[in-house]
Amino acid sequence: MSGADPLMVIAAEPPRFSEEDAVRIAAEHYGLEVSARTLISERDCNFHLRALNGREFVLKIASGAEDRLVTEFQVQALRHIEAQQPDIVTPRVVPAQDGSFLLEIPSEAGNHAVRLVTWLPGILLAGQPLTGDLCRNLGAYAAKLGRALSGFEHPGSNPDLIWNMNHALFVRDIAHHVPEVSLRTQVIDCIDYFATHVAPAFPLLRTQVVHNDLNPENVLLDPDDTSRVAGIIDFGDMASSPLVVDVAVTASYMREFEGNPLARIASFIGAYHSITPLERREMDLVYDLIRVRLATTVAVLHWRIARRGADDPYLNNSVAAESTAAKFLGILSAIPREHASQSLRQACASADVAASCGGG
Repeated sequence: MSGADPLMVIAAEPPRFSEEDAVRIAAEHYGLEVSARTLISERDCNFHLRALNGREFVLKIASGAEDRLVTEFQVQALRHIEAQQPDIVTPRVVPAQDGSFLLEIPSEAGNHAVRLVTWLPGILLAGQPLTGDLCRNLGAYAAKLGRALSGFEHPGSNPDLIWNMNHALFVRDIAHHVPEVSLRTQVIDCIDYFATHVAPAFPLLRTQVVHNDLNPENVLLDPDDTSRVAGIIDFGDMASSPLVVDVAVTASYMREFEGNPLARIASFIGAYHSITPLERREMDLVYDLIRVRLATTVAVLHWRIARRGADDPYLNNSVAAESTAAKFLGILSAIPREHASQSLRQACASADVAASCGGG
C-alpha cells in the first residue's frame, strides 16, 4: 500500500462507539431492531447484534487509521468467497437499506467504514484439544478456503500491517520491547534469517490473497463433532502473500509441548497438501515461516504491553491467548532446520501416497 508504519493501524486508539450507538446504526441504516454486546478487537470496534426475530450479526466499525481501500478489500473478498465456493462457511456481508455493503459513519475522531456481517454459530477452536483428526480437517478446510480466494484481486490487498508477512522485517524495530535477552535474541535471529534466506524467495512463490490469521479464535467447530470445522471468521488480516504463508501462520498455532513438536503441524500440512499440493520450495520454507509468525507474535505482544495500559481489554485477552508462543518458538528453534523440513516433506509425501491409493 503506502509504505506507512505497519504498526500504525494497531497503534491507533480503537473507535469509540457505545452499544447504544450500535443499536442506533442498526436501526437507521439496516432497519433492524437489535440488542448489542461489545466484542473485543485488536483495532476495530465490533458488536454482536441480536435482532428480535432471532437473527444475529456482527457490526464492524473500522479504525479511522485503516485505509478505506483495505476495508473495501475485506468486504469484496467475503463476497467473492460466497460467489465462488458457498460451501466454505464465512460471514456474509449484509447490505444496508440503500444497498451499500460499506457505510461511512462520522465520529469526533474522523470517519469510519462500517459493515454488517452475519454471526456464525459454533464452538471456537480456542481451548479445544488439537487432535490429529481436527488438525487434518483444518488443513483440508484451509486449503479449500485458499482455493476459494484464488484469482481474487483487489488494490487494497497489501495492507500496511505488521501481521502482513511482507512487512516482517519491521519486527526488528520492535524486538527491543522483548525483555528476556534469550527470547529477544531468538526473535531477532528469526527475522535476520528471514531477511537473508526467505524473503528473497518470495518473488518465486505462488502468491494470492490469503486469510492470514487462522488462529484458534477465528476457527469455529461443529458443536456435534468438535473435530470438524464449521466455519472461519475475522478476515481483518487478509493480504496478498505467498500462499505458503497462510499454511505457516495456521501451523504456528499447532503447538505441541510434549512428544514430537512437529506432529500436529505435520498432520495439518499433510491434509492441506492433499487438497492443494505444496511445491518443494514451499515445503522447505514452512519451518522458518512458522518461526517468523511466532517471533512476530512475541514482539507485538511485548510492544503492546509497553505501549498500552493494564486496562486494555485486547491486551489482556491476547496475553492469555498467546502466552505459549514464546515457549513454542524456543522448542521449534531447537530443532535442526533440515530435520524439520524433512519431517514436513515426509508428511506431504505420505499424503501423496494416500491419494494414489485412493485414501485422499
